[in-house]
Amino acid sequence: MTKRMTVTALMLVAAASLTCAATHVDDATTFLARFDANVAPEHGVAMAGEAEYELVPGRFGTALHLPEGQALTYQCDGCINIERGTVEFWMKPWWQAGDEIRGQVFGWRTEGNNYVRINFVNERRFGVAMNGGQAGETVWHRLDYDPAAWAPDSWHHVAAAWEGGTLRLYIDGELVGTSTRGAQMTEAPVEFEIGPGPFLVDDLRISNVARSDEEIGYSFTGRQPDEVTLLTDFEVTEAAQAMGEIGVDAQHGVDDRPMPLIADGRMYDRGVGLRAPGHVAFAVPEGFVRLRGEVGACGFADAPPAEVAISIGGAEVFNAPVAMGAEAVPFDLPLNGACEVRIEARAAAVEGGMVLVGDPVLTPAGQEAPEVLSRPVSEVFVELQRMRMDATRFHFDLPAGTTAFALFPGHPVDEIDQSARPERQVEELSIVAAPGEFEAAQFMLCTGMDLTGVSVTSNDLSGPGGAIIPASAVDVRLLRRVLQRNAYRGGLTPDNFAPVSRFLFPNREFWLPEGHLKQIHLIVEVPEDAAAGEYAGTVAIAPEGMAATEVPLRVTVLPIELIEHLENGYSMYYNARVEAETRPELFRNELRNLRAHGCDMLKPRGTGIVFERNEAGEITWTLDGIRLVLDMLREEGFSGPIPLGDGAAKLGSLLGIRGVVVGDDSEPLHESEEAQRVMWAALADLEALAAEYPEFEFLTQHGDEVLGNAKRLPFIDHSKLVNPRTNLRNYMTVHMMPETWEEPTAKIDEFVDIRCINGHSLEEWLRAGHDFAELAAIGEQSGDELWIYHNMRGAFYLPEWNRILQGVYMWQSPLRIHAPWMWNSYGGSPFDDTDSDRYDFIYAVSLDDRGEQIVDTLHWEACREGYDDMRYIATLEAAIERARERGIDTAAAQAALDAAAAMLPKLPDEVMNVEGESPLLRLTAQRYSGADWDAMRARLARAIVELNAGL
Repeated sequence: MTKRMTVTALMLVAAASLTCAATHVDDATTFLARFDANVAPEHGVAMAGEAEYELVPGRFGTALHLPEGQALTYQCDGCINIERGTVEFWMKPWWQAGDEIRGQVFGWRTEGNNYVRINFVNERRFGVAMNGGQAGETVWHRLDYDPAAWAPDSWHHVAAAWEGGTLRLYIDGELVGTSTRGAQMTEAPVEFEIGPGPFLVDDLRISNVARSDEEIGYSFTGRQPDEVTLLTDFEVTEAAQAMGEIGVDAQHGVDDRPMPLIADGRMYDRGVGLRAPGHVAFAVPEGFVRLRGEVGACGFADAPPAEVAISIGGAEVFNAPVAMGAEAVPFDLPLNGACEVRIEARAAAVEGGMVLVGDPVLTPAGQEAPEVLSRPVSEVFVELQRMRMDATRFHFDLPAGTTAFALFPGHPVDEIDQSARPERQVEELSIVAAPGEFEAAQFMLCTGMDLTGVSVTSNDLSGPGGAIIPASAVDVRLLRRVLQRNAYRGGLTPDNFAPVSRFLFPNREFWLPEGHLKQIHLIVEVPEDAAAGEYAGTVAIAPEGMAATEVPLRVTVLPIELIEHLENGYSMYYNARVEAETRPELFRNELRNLRAHGCDMLKPRGTGIVFERNEAGEITWTLDGIRLVLDMLREEGFSGPIPLGDGAAKLGSLLGIRGVVVGDDSEPLHESEEAQRVMWAALADLEALAAEYPEFEFLTQHGDEVLGNAKRLPFIDHSKLVNPRTNLRNYMTVHMMPETWEEPTAKIDEFVDIRCINGHSLEEWLRAGHDFAELAAIGEQSGDELWIYHNMRGAFYLPEWNRILQGVYMWQSPLRIHAPWMWNSYGGSPFDDTDSDRYDFIYAVSLDDRGEQIVDTLHWEACREGYDDMRYIATLEAAIERARERGIDTAAAQAALDAAAAMLPKLPDEVMNVEGESPLLRLTAQRYSGADWDAMRARLARAIVELNAGL
């Protein structure tokens, strides 16, 4: 039995194909990055490195946005031909009138000093420089173009071509300069770089030929000479598959996650991935005479053999058996006018075979068919794909008598074991929460057979006196299990990855093969006015063609009003100004998500005083970005301390003053009278703006992690310029690595008012024999307020750690605010940590540009649980204080608080011999499970209820 793809799915397939046609791939293309879903190249073997960037609306689909100072490096051995070649891309500058414009957009440099650089020398000189020849005897030449006429917010096509010692520059399809004064490059680069920003780049293509004037013109206009046209460029007319969605230009794994098209160790850029039985048909217009490509079995899935058949105009003209490990089978088929091409995956002995049609090229009359555009991939890469496929596979026997599936209990902060069957099956789901609280339950579905069209729904929960918690308050999320790096600096090798349960996707029907698991996560939002008592309903699990299995869902609403405002604060590193300016609706929706998870303040990266030089040559400044961000924060109920950049480094750059740097203290910025005049006037405006937003405390920040010499010296220089002229406190991030932090910290202490301590380094300090009392004394002696920022920098950092950190850890420490790094910062797809050299830091990420669908992580949900733990603690502390004022016995309530405090190991003795990063968090998580934290919460709640009864 096959199922029909929905009309929406067909439309999405067609739309994706159209956006792919912006810049074409041919035999001369060695690299193409479209930046539509990630920064990984669509064509070419190259690996993207680490950088801070965003994917934003672009010239075609989405584009790469590099903020100021950020550059993206690709390892690309073999993709640049030094004898002749072309690089071309679309770019949109990201600056304003009067900005000093200087810097590289694209380039590479070899050890022998051969290089190509496309860059701005200044606002009137944009061009390409090339340095060729033997090391020590290189010849330099350059071509320039004046971009003064470029309109703000406009896209421009840039191309540079070289051959021997000849260099050509094209702007918007037109040749603007030729130089023959160079020398041929003699050394090939192993990497190239885009950036540093600020600007946008889209559709970057590198070729191993010097493209002609005509070809560059075609790239600019979008028309292509002898364009390679693929079957997947055209409309899908029909598609059906027994299980899962058909992949157009991708193979689909569990959760319909896109996987590469790989057969027999070769990867294809374009094509179709199917699971037998299934088929897909395309409408091919007039003008093509042949269809050529290859068919094979998916090279990384443990799937049975199958058969691939191709029909043209209703007649089958090709079929071939395929199996994993076997060579791909080529086909070359004649076409006669407009027709329908149908590709069918047929089961051999059993269903489920995964097949592909690789690079199905359509050839017009009079044109030779190009070679199939596949390329070899390493076994390491293939093994990573196998691991991605197996991230949802369990390795235990289901209970006797299980046919379709079994349901097992889980907990939001407990990791699952794919090799060990849980001790019992689900009997009911139970949640205890106060009015206005979000609380979660979790269970796991394990399949004994292939399942399709699985739906998970809740009904209304009936409570006391006819009260209900509506089904709309039960947010069903589908938990996606993925690979995550064990260590954020580790390489892309299988031994550096582990499967983790990470992303909470919106609810929808799903499919699941036999032997795989799916975790279901329910988040119940208890209404603010919910009456105390028991509420009961059911959760129904209904695969297509089967009766629903119902699991009781019980919610106990406590007669408690939790404290909303805590002495501790919860913040988040977030790229605020860019999002506020470019995607305001997304910013607002993500702010609401932050508030719903306990964040009441923000660390808005990239937000601060912006200095610029106007057309008259005068240095001016703007606070518009700060005002824009604060207005939105105010609307969503944020307040508290907010670090803002003071722009001292940019001011020094505009003035041409290097400042104090390592090895040269001859030009301090703080001694410049012009720097003083401009900065002090800007600070006066900043303080005036602060008066308009009294719910916020403006903090200045000039630098980040400044204990090393290279950053500390400029920090002190900038502090001497800024601090004496403002009453605003200064914020700085620091570390506390044993034996290395005290001396440099003493050198900056007089300039710092708030220390935000790296959490991993703090725990190393605790391991070295220190405790929170000593930390509090350090804060008191220095007069500095102490914050913390932690990093989820590897699979070792469990969701439970965030619950501990946001709750009892913050409660027992002298740390006032936690500002974790960061909302999201990732390379490639946010849902695939294997597709970029850059590790994916993610608390939550939006599926769309408006933030209407936000995918939270288990780490983010655990943050909310820790925040709620703190609210229960604060509520009980307040109740104890009121009870003592009235002479009521508080011994039992105090015992509940003491038991919660005792869940943290004793410092420093119990953590000194713990192996691994963050020993305090690690040991606490090893000692307790989700059930233990729930029991702690229950003790606190019971004590609150009992005290309130006496009050």
